[in-house]
Amino acid sequence: LQLYPDDSQLKKCLRDSKRCWLMDKNERMAITTGQPFFRGGNPSDTVLCVDFGATRTKFLYSFADTAWVLEAAGSTAIWSDPSAAPARLIAYVQHQLASYYQIHLTSISTLVICTPGMPVVDPSWQDNGFHVVTKLPSVLTGVEYDRFDFRHQFAQHPVCTGAHITVVWDGLAAVLGAKYKYQTRRALVLTLGTAPSAGAFFQHSDGTFEVGAFHNWIWFETIAVDDAAGMVKTLFHNDTPLHEHPETLEQALKADSEVTVGPWTVGEGVRSFIRFALDNDSFMRIMDHAHSRKVAKHLWSIRVAAAIQALVLRFKAQYSTLPDCVYVLGGNSQKCKGHAFQTAVGVPVCIPDTDDEVQYIHTLGGRYWSTLQVLGIENVGADVLQRGWTSGGQLWRMKDRELWGSGTSTANMQCD
Repeated sequence: LQLYPDDSQLKKCLRDSKRCWLMDKNERMAITTGQPFFRGGNPSDTVLCVDFGATRTKFLYSFADTAWVLEAAGSTAIWSDPSAAPARLIAYVQHQLASYYQIHLTSISTLVICTPGMPVVDPSWQDNGFHVVTKLPSVLTGVEYDRFDFRHQFAQHPVCTGAHITVVWDGLAAVLGAKYKYQTRRALVLTLGTAPSAGAFFQHSDGTFEVGAFHNWIWFETIAVDDAAGMVKTLFHNDTPLHEHPETLEQALKADSEVTVGPWTVGEGVRSFIRFALDNDSFMRIMDHAHSRKVAKHLWSIRVAAAIQALVLRFKAQYSTLPDCVYVLGGNSQKCKGHAFQTAVGVPVCIPDTDDEVQYIHTLGGRYWSTLQVLGIENVGADVLQRGWTSGGQLWRMKDRELWGSGTSTANMQCD
C-alpha cells in the first residue's frame, strides 16, 4: 500500500482479503502450513504460479520443497487495467505472504500465468517459450488483452527481473494438476469455471505424454436439459438452431463457415451444448427457478452427469480406450458434492473435497508446467466461431525434463 498509495482498486482488494483459511487451518489443506511439496527440488527455485480466472485469480507460491496456497483475489481488482496489472498482482502476493507467512518476497525465478486464452504458437516457440496470448475471452468487460505480452509487461517489475516468465492455457494447467496430484496415466478433466472446459491426459509407452485441450467437445457436444430451468443459449448457422439439427453443424464444420451464438431460448426437454448448459450463468438461472439451493445443486448435478457421459465417449473415440478416471474441477465443481456420479461404462468420477483443493490442483498444474519440455503441438479442428480462442483444440506432446543437471526427472518428483 505504501508502494502504490494511489491505487484504489488494489487498496480495496487488500481490505477485502480476510484470509479465512487461517480461521480453520486444522481442517484446511496442510499445504498452506508448509507441507513438503517437491522432493528433490532446487533450493534456489522460487516459483509463483498465477491462475487468471474470469471471476477469481488464484495463487501458488513455492520455494524449494515447500509451497503456499494464497487466498484468491477478485480478478477485476487485479486485471481491470492491463498496464497496472503486474504491480497490483505482485503487491497483492507480497501482502499475503508477509501478513500470513512472514515471507518477504523480493524476487522470483519463475512466473507461470494460467490464462483462459490460448498462448501464441509461432515458429520460435521452442526457443522463446509461450508468453503472448492470442485473445482472451471477454472475462472482464471493456478490458482488452488481445495479444497481450505477459513476459514483456511483468519483466519490468523489480520482483520479476531476470525471471523465466511463461503462459499456459488454464484448462491445460488443470489437466496437468490432476495428472501430478493423482498420479494417473490417462484421465478426462471437466473444469466447471465461469465457463466450462474439457481436457484429457494420456501417457504413452515411450515415456512421453499427451495433453489435449478439446474446445470442440464443449462447444459442439450436446446434452439433454430436462429440468424446468431449461433456458439455454444455442448456436446458429444462418437461421438454423444447430442443437436441433446436428447434421447442419457437421456441414458447417466441414465448410469452415461461421457459426454464431444466439439468444437465450426457453423450453423443458431441450438439448443444449455443454458450453451453455454448464456455465455460471446457467447455474444462476437454475437458482432463480429452483425452490432452494439444494434443489439447484441437484439439477446442476444431473446436467454434469450427462456431460460426463458424453465426454467419456468422446475420450474413447479419441484414444480408443476409456479414461482411468474423470476429474471434475473448477469452482462450480463444489456444487456437485454429495451427488453419486456413475458413468454408464463404469468410469469413476472424482471431485475434490474443498474449494481450497480445487485451487491447489489448478495452480499445481501451472507449477509443473515450468518443469516440462514441449515436444510438439497439433491443432485439432477449425475455429468455427472465428473468435481466436475457440478453435477445435490442441494436442500438446510433452515429456518430463531432467532437472538442474542432476539426472533427476520431474516424473520422479512427488507431490503430497
